[in-house]
Amino acid sequence: MKRLQPEWVVPLVAFLCHSKSNTTGDIFEVGAGHVAQLRWERSRGAYLRPDDSFTEGNLLHKWHEVVDFSRPDHPNGPVDFTQMLFKTNSVPETPSESEHTPDFKGRVAIVTGGAAGLGQAYSIHFARYGASVIVNDLADPSATVNKIRAAGGNALGVQCSAESGESIVKAAIDAFGRVDIVVNNAGILRDAAFHKMTDKQFTDVLNVHLRGTFKVSKAAWPYMLKQRYGRIINTTSTSGIYGNFGQANYAAAKCGIIGFSRALALEGKKYNIKVNTVGPCAGTELSRGALTDELFQAFEPKYLCPLVGLLCSDNLVPEPSTGGLFEAGSGWVAETRWQRSGGVAFPADKSLTPEMVMHHWPSVINFDDGRADHPREPADGTAKIMANLQETKDQGSSKSSNSYLDKIAAEQKRTASGTEFSWNEKDVVLYSKHDLPLLPGFD
Repeated sequence: MKRLQPEWVVPLVAFLCHSKSNTTGDIFEVGAGHVAQLRWERSRGAYLRPDDSFTEGNLLHKWHEVVDFSRPDHPNGPVDFTQMLFKTNSVPETPSESEHTPDFKGRVAIVTGGAAGLGQAYSIHFARYGASVIVNDLADPSATVNKIRAAGGNALGVQCSAESGESIVKAAIDAFGRVDIVVNNAGILRDAAFHKMTDKQFTDVLNVHLRGTFKVSKAAWPYMLKQRYGRIINTTSTSGIYGNFGQANYAAAKCGIIGFSRALALEGKKYNIKVNTVGPCAGTELSRGALTDELFQAFEPKYLCPLVGLLCSDNLVPEPSTGGLFEAGSGWVAETRWQRSGGVAFPADKSLTPEMVMHHWPSVINFDDGRADHPREPADGTAKIMANLQETKDQGSSKSSNSYLDKIAAEQKRTASGTEFSWNEKDVVLYSKHDLPLLPGFD
C-alpha cells in the first residue's frame, strides 16, 4: 500500500486545471500509476406498446433487450423522448403475457410520495396484484387510499414527510405485521441557477430525496433482514445521471441515491433483499415544466409500473436481479451502467508529471481499443490499480523512488556534523546592549 500515495492524483488534477485542458463534466479513476475515464453506457433497451398489453409478463419476455449492450449508446443526457415515443407507438399490438403475472398477495408495500403521480400509480398497481399498501405523502394520501379500497384492495394512508421513516414503517408493522417492498418515490423541486441557489434550497431537496430514501430504507431494513426477504426500488433521475442546468441540488440528491442503492444491493444480496434504481420519465407535477403538453400526456405514470412490479417480484428477473440502474418511460426500458476506458498504466515506481498525463491523454480517454470494461463490484474499482502495482513489482521494482515514507526514512538516518561557534569582544558588547549578562572577565 506504500505506493498508493496522493502524489499519483496530483498530476491528473494539475492537468485538468490547466488552461490547455478543455475537459469538463467527466469522471476519472486514478491511483498508483493507473489513469482512466468513466462514462455512462446505456443499452438500446426494449420497446413495448404503451397500452394495456405493457405488462410484467411482456416486459420479462423482452428482458434480454433491456440488458443487451451489443449496440450501446454513450449518452450525455436523456434519451430523445420524441423519437422514443414514435418507436414505442410503432410496436405492433401484442397479446398480454399472463404466464408471469406477479403475485403480491400477503406482501406489504410502502410507497412514498403516493398521493399523486408515479406514487399513486405504483400504489394502485401493487394493490391490484394483492399487496397491502402503505400510501405515504406529505400531502393528503386519502384519494389514493380510497381508490384502492374502492377496487377491493387494502391500503392505509400515512401523512408525513418521507424523512419520518420510522413512523411510516411503524404504521406498516402495526397495521399489517410486516414490510416486504419499499418504493422510495417522494420528491420535491427547488430549481435555481447555482449562483442563485440558497443553502435552504439545496438542503431541502437533499433532505426529501436522499435523506428520505435513507430514513425509510433504514427503518424497514431490520424487518427485511429478519424475514430474509425484501425489495427496494429507489428513484433517481436523468438529472442525477447526466446533470441538468439549474438542478445542482436535485442532481446531487439523485446521484447520491444511485450510490446508496448500489451499497444496499451489496449488503442485502445474501439476505434476499434486492435493491434497484429507476430513472423514470413520466408526466407528473415534477416534470410538467420539462415536457411539452403532448409528451406530458403520452408519458403516463402507469407505464412505469410494469418495470417496478417486475423488479419487486419473486425471482422473475434473471440474474443479476439487484444493483441495477434502469431508465424508462412510456413503453421503453433500458439499463444504464458504467463503462471504464482501458486507460494508461504509468510505471508505479516512477514520478508521474502533468506533462506525462497530457502526452498520453488520447489513450486515457480511449474507449475503442478493446480494453474498456464495466466495473460493477467493489473489487472492480481497484482491479486495474492493483494490477499495475503487481506488474511493477513483477518487473523487479519494489521500491518507489517518490514514496513519502521512503523520503522520511532517509532523512531520519541523516546525522548533523556540528557547527563551530566563536565570538570576539565586539560581539560581547553588542549582546550587552540587549541587557544580557556579560561573560566572566568582561565586566
